[in-house]
Amino acid sequence: MPASRGDDVLIINRDRVSSELALDDALMLDVRDPDELVSRRRARVRDAWLWRPLVASLVLLLLAGLGEGALVGLDMLQQGRIEQIAGQTPIVNEIETAHRLANRIDELRTKRLRPFEMIALVDQPQPESIVFRRTTATSLYSLEIEAETASSPDINAYITALTALEGTENVEMLNLETRGARSTLRLVVTFALGAFDVQQSEPTLAEPGEVSS
Repeated sequence: MPASRGDDVLIINRDRVSSELALDDALMLDVRDPDELVSRRRARVRDAWLWRPLVASLVLLLLAGLGEGALVGLDMLQQGRIEQIAGQTPIVNEIETAHRLANRIDELRTKRLRPFEMIALVDQPQPESIVFRRTTATSLYSLEIEAETASSPDINAYITALTALEGTENVEMLNLETRGARSTLRLVVTFALGAFDVQQSEPTLAEPGEVSS
């Protein structure tokens, strides 16, 4: 038997006596046909080279199978999450709708629309050429205006003045149509919180008998 893996020495045990024999010397003592020994050696080398790619291929196939199984498992898990989210979406929508409705009811209960104050604010920079056709308070702090004018340049000037007006937060143009010399516009003015908290001072009435100069 060989002394240890990688050693070129054979150990021969006989009657409790051990002796060493070099591998090269042992090969010289082999009485078999040298051509046959060479053929067997080549066959072993060939088999070793053929076995290694086979083992590597099997390992790669095993890893590929494990990866495919992992992908299928992740896909099933993701599909389950999607189905769970889809099942919960109507419930979430109902909760959000109820929340918005509760907020709206609370706003209507604790606050009130200020349409006249809104109109008074947007009326301050209004050019004489722009005539309001309809105004609608769409929320506690927004006012929709439909107006018409025969002077198109006054539209941009009015929007600029509204944007710079103290108490307004945003001015958005929704629609603008021009037919001939007249233009029709629709815009939404959003007011800042607390824009109507400052009370405007009312003009004092003249006492009886007083005449203004």
